Amino acid sequence: MTTADINTAGRGRTRRTLDGWYETGRGENRIAAMEGLRGLAIVLVFICHFQMVILSRLADVFQSRLAVTCAELGGTGVDLFFLLSGMLIYRASMRPRVHYGRFMMRRIQRVYPAFLAVFVFYLVLSLVFHMGEHYKGNGLLDQFRYTVANLLFLPGVLDMPPVISAAWSLSYEFSFYLLIPILVRLLRLTSWGRFHRVAFWAALIIGYIAFVLLRPNFFPHYHAQDSSYVRFTLFLAGMIVEEVLSTHRGLKLLSVRVQAALLLCAGIALGVLIYSEIHTVKTLAHGSPTHAGIRAILVLVLYTAISFATLQPRGILQNLFNHVTLRWTGNISYSFYLIHGFTLNVFAVVVAHLPWAKAHPTVAAPFLLVLAFAGSFAAATVLFLAIEKPFSLSHPKPVQDKLRPAAGLGTAESAS
Repeated sequence: MTTADINTAGRGRTRRTLDGWYETGRGENRIAAMEGLRGLAIVLVFICHFQMVILSRLADVFQSRLAVTCAELGGTGVDLFFLLSGMLIYRASMRPRVHYGRFMMRRIQRVYPAFLAVFVFYLVLSLVFHMGEHYKGNGLLDQFRYTVANLLFLPGVLDMPPVISAAWSLSYEFSFYLLIPILVRLLRLTSWGRFHRVAFWAALIIGYIAFVLLRPNFFPHYHAQDSSYVRFTLFLAGMIVEEVLSTHRGLKLLSVRVQAALLLCAGIALGVLIYSEIHTVKTLAHGSPTHAGIRAILVLVLYTAISFATLQPRGILQNLFNHVTLRWTGNISYSFYLIHGFTLNVFAVVVAHLPWAKAHPTVAAPFLLVLAFAGSFAAATVLFLAIEKPFSLSHPKPVQDKLRPAAGLGTAESAS
């Protein structure tokens, strides 16, 4: 056997090992590009938090409007997760004879194991190292209530900070899980025509965003990710994407030219979003209901267009999001989402003791980004293999309709 043969065999073994770790999809009908979209989403979220936790502490240059705008754009990764969750949960809710109890048990099985592992880890850190500022100065009863509220995913939609800072979005996710099957049944949506359902969800999106823009004083301002809850509209956008991509007519409508036009609209929306963020960062308008409403419109256009151009057999972005690196990152994105805040804070402590990084911050930043991402990816891999994959993903999956964008949908539930 030649050296080249040995190297090829070694690469083959390594690839099979990594496939065993990171691949989660089953069945020939899945569209792997959805896994890649989730990979993009978690990379965006990581960039946002990397700027907030590390770069902003490293040098004043990383607190400029441009740097903060990059972080804000990274935060839109959560909105992409919401859209993908909207597709998945809506599809499950529209199946004939959905049993609500089993539906919710599946959601609980999907979300809680990894969350509880990280949550207990944080509590141990709080007790042993006195790291939990939310528990300091509170009595046992208040601490107990706060713990229960976090276990019920109340922070994010209520006025309280979460123990796991990134877990605010699970409040949105779980609220959607609870409500959409009930709404489908109450309105008997399965008996509606597809056009009427799309029109209904579109009207809800337009109506609610218009209400947010016209009546900004209606919404309270508190310490949460969204004072107007307008980000719920991304779930509805995902439902519309699911409706369109589930029919021959919808797929036929989305020709290559139409997809190109949609991506042009997405590019315009991205440009306007960047412009608006630069001019509202660190102003009174930033974070207001009006700002949230405008941002929601732009993000909705951006990710809806990208989804249409990706999650179908003729999607012009499909090859990009089929890349194995993005897919593997997407498959562990839920574990990554939960644990990367801890790894970034540990990394920030290390960086604080590196004089060369402070002396040359712009040179050090790219290296720190790669190292921090690698550390977070490694920690997420451990959590994924030890908890998420065996306890949340080991279940038989139904055969999906070939026309539906079933891109690893068992794993898409972790969009959070």
